[in-house]
Amino acid sequence: MLAAYAPMLAAYRGNSRRTVVEKLEAMVPGFRVDSLSIRSFEIDGETLYLCSVGRQTVARQASLYRAVTGIRRILEQTAVAA
Repeated sequence: MLAAYAPMLAAYRGNSRRTVVEKLEAMVPGFRVDSLSIRSFEIDGETLYLCSVGRQTVARQASLYRAVTGIRRILEQTAVAA
């Protein structure tokens, strides 16, 4: 569910973002906006999003960076092989 909303959360600000957050709070038990991290990145001109929920720590931010790096590596190798 978070993956479906990640592009909207990354792009929206103000009331539009608040509306999306309220829907998520109603649907996802324990969801809090301050526990949400979204990273957008591009591969071959396509914007992709990585969404994570949890405590905001330096280790978590490093994990998100490593995950984006891994996703890039895997998808770029797949594109070259095709």
